[in-house]
Amino acid sequence: MTTRPSLHICIATGQNLANLIPALQLRATKVVVLETPEMRVSAGNLKRVLETHGIEVVRKPFNDSTPEAIAASAEAVGMEFGEGAGSVVFNATGGHKLMTLALAEKMDLANDFHLLYAETRHQRLDWLKPSPEMQPMEDVLKVDDFLLAQGYSRVRSGDRDGHWQGDADARAPLTRRLGD
Repeated sequence: MTTRPSLHICIATGQNLANLIPALQLRATKVVVLETPEMRVSAGNLKRVLETHGIEVVRKPFNDSTPEAIAASAEAVGMEFGEGAGSVVFNATGGHKLMTLALAEKMDLANDFHLLYAETRHQRLDWLKPSPEMQPMEDVLKVDDFLLAQGYSRVRSGDRDGHWQGDADARAPLTRRLGD
């Protein structure tokens, strides 16, 4: 298996697991989350869960309002993280096609460029660069990770079982009646 860089760049998406799983599995130390105005909340959720794993997260605005704005935003990302910037993994799973194409073109100038697509439906990471390969997804998520990535608050482990078990017991006759 190819050694992968610890710097990851991803596009915020409504499906945070596609960005979270590769970062955790590949042991990213820093993740740059590119966020369009529509994906600010999702980017915040991703940042929160990554930081619970000790991963540094930088959120960067990405203007996707027009093709010209996309090109300019991709150029800025390429200037900062592309040519001469060292090793980088670009997770092309999020965003729309024009954003992904523009970013992949600009990021391809990086010294050690790794292009990834997280195929969550088939539970694998698909790599296009530096060489094509498939890698199975590992079991890296805990319940709290999943909930935080979806925007829920951290689960409190202390009293939760007793609290909702009592509520469920109290509702049992009604639940049984509705079921019947």
